[in-house]
Amino acid sequence: MESSKLKETYEKQQYQSQANLVYVNTIIIGAILVFIYFFILKTYSIAVANIVLLAVSYISIRLNRKEQYTLSSLIFITTVAFTAFLQIHEFGLRTGFQYFYLNLSGLVMFTNWKHWQKAAGTMLLVSSFILSFQLNYQATPPVELSYFWVFFLPTVNILLNVAGVANSAHYYITITKKAHQTLNDLAMKDYLTGLMNRTSFDYFLLELCEGRVKKGHGMSILLLDLDHFKRINDTYGHLCGDELLRQIEIILQEQTRKEDCAARYGGEEFVIVSKSDSIEETPLFAESICKRVRDMQFTYKDQMISVTLSIGALYISPQASTHIQEALELADQLLYKAKSAGRNRVVSEQLAS
Repeated sequence: MESSKLKETYEKQQYQSQANLVYVNTIIIGAILVFIYFFILKTYSIAVANIVLLAVSYISIRLNRKEQYTLSSLIFITTVAFTAFLQIHEFGLRTGFQYFYLNLSGLVMFTNWKHWQKAAGTMLLVSSFILSFQLNYQATPPVELSYFWVFFLPTVNILLNVAGVANSAHYYITITKKAHQTLNDLAMKDYLTGLMNRTSFDYFLLELCEGRVKKGHGMSILLLDLDHFKRINDTYGHLCGDELLRQIEIILQEQTRKEDCAARYGGEEFVIVSKSDSIEETPLFAESICKRVRDMQFTYKDQMISVTLSIGALYISPQASTHIQEALELADQLLYKAKSAGRNRVVSEQLAS
């Protein structure tokens, strides 16, 4: 996948998640304010405006599910701005609703609007913030609030604005972390099977060998090759071959332990590295994998396809001090012997010193 497409796909998923969080929080807080406006302060016009905001927040969530992100954010930001204007007019500047314009201007930067739309939206919201001060600075608000509500409403607004900033920060932090993880997976995992790729396998093998020497453990290296894979590709198509590789990956994950390493070594070739305490473990382990693949009921487009493996299995004793590359080459030679001997078999050997 191209990096630009990957970026677009991930940001779309993350944006939907963060935007929905904003909409859900707005519904929760808005419902509390509707109750206060209706039954306590009896400011019915403001209560109705907040009911409209609740409905728009819900609609925005539904639009997000349909990936209509531009429309959902536009109607939400517009409705919040209008509701803030009504509340400033009704209660005055002391309640702090004017600061929603600044929070919304920051929210605009997280939308998927075009650059000129973001610039225009930010300018309008900042202008609305300045205008709200000019129009209401010395004006007497229609509703005279008690000391409690003069304290309560600004406190709620401060918390909402802080929550908005925190959500924005969380959005960027999450994007950074997941982008790093995605890039790491792309660099270290095989795109088709999800197993380690050749690069990450080389690092793992080096660490495993060092740990083996320190702890005095033996080690097994198994090189596996799908028999007649080219013939399967030529006969049934590459999509069939891809599906077969994914099925082999599932089997290898089932057969290996957490401390073992299974990797796609290249093409139809796989490699397994595991800790072993005796020479008998290596061929038995390899034979069990061979049998599991042989007994697999692999079907593609309602057609049963026979699948077998050839394995070169090398056991390295704790006393052996051979170079990693030499061990891999020896395992490769064993694999070649298995294929030369008729395939669908294991050829194993011990490296004692």
